[in-house]
Amino acid sequence: MSGLFQVPWSDYRSDLLDALWRTVSYTLVSFAGAVLLGMGVALLRLNRAWPARALAAVYTEVFKNVPLLAIIFLTYFGLASAGIRLDVFTAGCLSLIVFYAAYLSEIFRAAISGVHAGQTEAGEALGLGKAGIFA
Repeated sequence: MSGLFQVPWSDYRSDLLDALWRTVSYTLVSFAGAVLLGMGVALLRLNRAWPARALAAVYTEVFKNVPLLAIIFLTYFGLASAGIRLDVFTAGCLSLIVFYAAYLSEIFRAAISGVHAGQTEAGEALGLGKAGIFA
């Protein structure tokens, strides 16, 4: 009975390794891009200028509420119909970046806002600049 369900893994090794490489590539590129974009959007949400805050809020709410599959389709097929052709990897990474950056921006904004005023004053008393206080 055990011979009936044996899988010839050696036949699929190259395909599995290729799939693993693609998954790791999408993950690394998309996470790095989402962190950078998310931090930028979070800083815009904390900006004193209301147009910057409004723009960042609209971005966050739109991309948090649109399903990822819809973003992927719009990125790959929608941009192609507008004359912007992206390869599969670029369209996939771009879709993941804009989707997850919206979530990361909220995480970063909450973390930055969560720093108590007393902690900021203590950092300033030690002579730290803004970057040093938040590091």
